[in-house]
Amino acid sequence: TTSSSSSTFYPTFASSTSGSLTTAYVVSSGFSFVPSTGTLTVTSLTESSSIALKENVNPITNALDSIMQLVGVTYDRRDGSKKNEAGLIAEEVDKVLPNLVTHNENGAAEGINYTKLTAYLIEAIKSLKDEINELKGKN
Repeated sequence: TTSSSSSTFYPTFASSTSGSLTTAYVVSSGFSFVPSTGTLTVTSLTESSSIALKENVNPITNALDSIMQLVGVTYDRRDGSKKNEAGLIAEEVDKVLPNLVTHNENGAAEGINYTKLTAYLIEAIKSLKDEINELKGKN
């Protein structure tokens, strides 16, 4: 099919890495793709995050300062596919939190890993809670 197709596709996963397909698993409606809109829909997304997979682990510092530099915006997609979307601008996030930004082959900021932004938001909330407790006289 073409990228202009408005059909919904349900990706198939194979249990073989060779050129021949031995067993295929069709994913249910919980995982679908519509080429014409570029919409990938999943019921649940789990990112691997075990400590067993990590090294050089360090706490996030100054999260609130970083979050305060980000500017949430609403926008319309130039291709007309979406109107009044909410988000951030990758080039601007790259100046503050470059580890959350993906870059194209030319090195230009292109996308944002929004799920990883959660770690910064959690630490920023904890900073705010500490400030509130201090103002209330609770330590």
